Amino acid sequence: NGGREASTVVMNNDVTSTPSISADYSKFASNMNAVVKLPEGFNELYFYNDAGELKGNTKTIKVDGKDLAFITVHGDKPELLTAFIGSNNTKQATNKSFNFSSDAILGSIARPIVIELPKNEISIYPNPFQEELKVVINSKEEGEAKVTIYNLATSQTYYNNVFKVNAGANIFKLRPNIPAGAYVVNVKIGEVVYYNKVIKIN
Repeated sequence: NGGREASTVVMNNDVTSTPSISADYSKFASNMNAVVKLPEGFNELYFYNDAGELKGNTKTIKVDGKDLAFITVHGDKPELLTAFIGSNNTKQATNKSFNFSSDAILGSIARPIVIELPKNEISIYPNPFQEELKVVINSKEEGEAKVTIYNLATSQTYYNNVFKVNAGANIFKLRPNIPAGAYVVNVKIGEVVYYNKVIKIN
């Protein structure tokens, strides 16, 4: 039956019968699907959980003249997932997040979930860095920024601090005492979380 195979790949949650699933995701028992419209100029979509684990990624395709991302997100428990968008090897967090729920389908071709660009601008440099890391936050309003640095491979947290953010440009200098390696700098402002991968060198 020619139609049977296609429905297995797209809809079936039994991982063993889904040939297209990548090895990274095969350990998760469930999935949910979403149809998402990305901001202009972005063609990649990723979903990460709060621990920084990738739970799904895809590129956009053109449907009815619209660039849409059809993403399958994998998981094994209810958790908050944050959407990241990318293009040409750059990736940034958005203020769109979802609670994972198995078998859910979010959005449609006619009414996709729309992702807007985040209102705050954040840059972290230099990268790679030796001793000092600068976090620049251009904020629309005052508030707090919680900055966490954790190891990409082990997820061990090496740095935690909370900074007061004023409206406008803020520059925070971090001198994390961490060994050389790959890290994720996690900046949380309100409900929005930004992730940046950085490399520490000796």
